[in-house]
Amino acid sequence: MESDNFNLLARVSQTHFRKAEGKVGALLLESPECFYQLSISEVATRSQTSEATVIRFAKVLGFSGFQSLKISLAQEVAVANDILSSGVVPTDDWQKALLKAIQMYQVTLSETGDLLLQSCIPSVLTAIESATMILITAVGTSGSAASMLQYKLSRLGYRAYYHADPHNQALQVSLLHENDVVIALSASGTTKDTVDVMRLAYEQGAKTVAVTQYAKSPLTSFAQDVLLTTGRETAISSGAVSTAISQLAVVDAIFIGLMLHHFNDANDKLRHTASTLARDRKF
Repeated sequence: MESDNFNLLARVSQTHFRKAEGKVGALLLESPECFYQLSISEVATRSQTSEATVIRFAKVLGFSGFQSLKISLAQEVAVANDILSSGVVPTDDWQKALLKAIQMYQVTLSETGDLLLQSCIPSVLTAIESATMILITAVGTSGSAASMLQYKLSRLGYRAYYHADPHNQALQVSLLHENDVVIALSASGTTKDTVDVMRLAYEQGAKTVAVTQYAKSPLTSFAQDVLLTTGRETAISSGAVSTAISQLAVVDAIFIGLMLHHFNDANDKLRHTASTLARDRKF
């Protein structure tokens, strides 16, 4: 019989494991949202153990194997995410639910601001300013922030590109050079298409920047600079508005930083692009 999955994280922290199995437990507790997205071989590598140890770890907790442990963990994280994301309960009317959501957005922006104040934004700005080309990579809901970043950089005169199709992203990154920049957005840091593009960029020698919630993830392993976001999102409960808001705050931080570095020139370019867009409007 499978183990009861209730409060799995607490059971992991309270169970007495052998030394090797304890390494697996430490990896799980460090980032539950990332752990359940890893393969058994990836867990073994990251915890510096073996696949057999990972299986024993799952069985000590009462699971039949590693896969059932991952399913249980994903369910627990998703439930916790739903509770933390807004605090909305079925008895709330829509006004109260909306107020809770807005309060959560305010917390997200505050937390993101704190992270940005301690971030490597100056290094990212320097890289963008000296880049020949800037490639932005993202899929899914992170694509909204990627599209906005491409739009804002283009209005300032930078050669910035974002393709929604991962195949086109990979094609574009194959043409990059050392003085080019790739900015990858992925809340989880484990999105395969985005990680693959980032790896290619890293191998090409381009400057790589990750925008993600997790400082340690497959995405950041190929990033020279990391800008951390916040939000309440997992791979099971994805597309949270709070995550998008946090990513957009990072986009604005980059835009504002570039504006301040070259205010007069940037202002002229914004005015010029605005007038060009105005001429194309139809009333």
